[in-house]
Amino acid sequence: MDNSISTKKSPIKRRSAQDSKAMDKRNAILDAALVEFAELGFEGTSARRIGKRANVDFTLITYYFKTKENLWLEVISRGYEKLKQQYQQIESLSLNNLTAAQSLKIKLESGFRFVCDNPEIFRIMQVAFQGNNDRVDWQNIGSLAELYQSQIDDLIQAQADGDVVSGDPRLLFNMMVIAIRTLLFSEGALQHTLGRDPRDPELIKEFLQLFDRVFFKNTEKN
Repeated sequence: MDNSISTKKSPIKRRSAQDSKAMDKRNAILDAALVEFAELGFEGTSARRIGKRANVDFTLITYYFKTKENLWLEVISRGYEKLKQQYQQIESLSLNNLTAAQSLKIKLESGFRFVCDNPEIFRIMQVAFQGNNDRVDWQNIGSLAELYQSQIDDLIQAQADGDVVSGDPRLLFNMMVIAIRTLLFSEGALQHTLGRDPRDPELIKEFLQLFDRVFFKNTEKN
């Protein structure tokens, strides 16, 4: 009787290991594509550049995604999902006892933190939203529109409560977003004019306090 221990892997284990490696390579391509698309846009990015950044054979991009367009769509889709999860976490909180202004602040700050942690996703989604981009899954964007509308609703109610400055709510909301975007994506100019690192936690804290004073009234209450 042969009591030696077999060192051969079962077909199931071999397949599982192969699937895991394939998934790792696929995710590496998606991560690299996110950075490349954010830096260079769809037209400026090549499969070779993405493959080099991902440290994989660029032909695997065709193998896994068929076309660069499919890769772009999957990168965008992952970004949508991550952003939706962020807002779903907010919606799961009990905001019923808060004023509309307090609810709006929580949502804006959450979006601010998301952009801080995921600048590439924010950049690529900005590009996706520009014009009538036929590469974008507009149905997916529709679900994000609900999240956008919930903030507009909070803003309108906060204005009615006298807690937010007056003005067209959609224009005002976009001004809020632009203010946040300026801090996060004008690093060079701010570094030069302020002489401070825009990512410095103290500067961010100061920015958020100033943001409150500019857009919100009764900041002590809210």
